[in-house]
Amino acid sequence: MRLVAVFGSPRQGGCSDTLAEAFLDEAQRLEVQIERFRLSKLNYRGCLGCGLCKTDRAECVQRDGLTPVLQAVRECDVLLVASPVYFLDVSSQTKGFIDRCYSFCAPQIVGSPFRVRLSEGKTVVFVVTQGADAESFTDLPNRYRFVFDMIGFARIHVIRGCGLGFKKDAVTRRKDLLIDARKTARKVIFMAGL
Repeated sequence: MRLVAVFGSPRQGGCSDTLAEAFLDEAQRLEVQIERFRLSKLNYRGCLGCGLCKTDRAECVQRDGLTPVLQAVRECDVLLVASPVYFLDVSSQTKGFIDRCYSFCAPQIVGSPFRVRLSEGKTVVFVVTQGADAESFTDLPNRYRFVFDMIGFARIHVIRGCGLGFKKDAVTRRKDLLIDARKTARKVIFMAGL
């Protein structure tokens, strides 16, 4: 099994990173192959809306730091995307990556039986952390569930850390979240057939 982890926080070692690493530590303990990408270290642009990925080219035509990430996503069994909430949404780094995943949609997105270009059976784990309480930004996980489904991830698991404030190490004091991340890892890996 191949797992690709995409870290969208510009603050390395922050809450979303820590929660994602709890998941990845458990996956690694279960001998899953993991490849990590830190978006803030890559030089890339967001989607240009050129539409060339909806032709016979079948992939994003931009060649930049995100190219190997998109190729890894195409080949993985499980994708983990981790992001903090910044100004009411995922980080701009994460959003840029997700926008480029539009290239995984086939030319006829709506009403087409072959609407995605990814192989079937992929799973995504969406790790999102926020300083605000759980009542805030409740639409965010559902919005991205829809997006991940649209680009071809049939199984979607959300790990959401709320009420963390703005301290970088806040997740380390929330054992419940770390336990949830590890349990989710076991569940995802079991469901994926390892």
